[in-house]
Amino acid sequence: MQKIYLLLSILFFIQVDCLAQSFLPDESNIMSYEEILNLYPKSLTSHLPAKIDGMNLEFLHLSSPLAGRFLSYIHLVSPYDTKSEKLKNEVALKAKAIYYLRDSCLTIPYDYEDMKVNESDSVRNPRNTSMLPIPNFRSWDDAFALPFYQEAVVYLLDAEKGCFLPADCLTISGVGLPKGWEHGYTRGLAFYKNSVVYWLEVW
Repeated sequence: MQKIYLLLSILFFIQVDCLAQSFLPDESNIMSYEEILNLYPKSLTSHLPAKIDGMNLEFLHLSSPLAGRFLSYIHLVSPYDTKSEKLKNEVALKAKAIYYLRDSCLTIPYDYEDMKVNESDSVRNPRNTSMLPIPNFRSWDDAFALPFYQEAVVYLLDAEKGCFLPADCLTISGVGLPKGWEHGYTRGLAFYKNSVVYWLEVW
């Protein structure tokens, strides 16, 4: 187990993306997902698939909280299938808020590739302080086509201020959100045509 944690500490950012088509995760993807999933409190991951073996995916980005200093996250996109309509109905009942990306939203102005706050985006957030934060989908490595930002429905299951990981796993200077959101998390799902988007972000 220590060997695995050491590996995750070194390779804290794992990226797999096949944006235009679905793929089956390989053994490395499966192991990385399960190990990283277990590093987060179960209360934050209950909306995520427990396993991804045999699951069609369109996008998978993982960040281990063991890295510390940076925002930690799980981003996953799967094709919409026969079970998705039931999932959508369940999520709609549990959601704390429902957002449309074409409207004003409190987005986390984070550049996931460079692992830093996008200052030009953060200055827009103070006007939306009454809202709960959601990911910056535009920074998901070009994962989504332009219509996604006009048509996707975002179901925010929960977002809270505070420390939900050990201190050495948290960001050192926040993620560019308004005062009070120096640490916290956001989690939920978004639905767009033939895709289901899952996220968890902790900072």
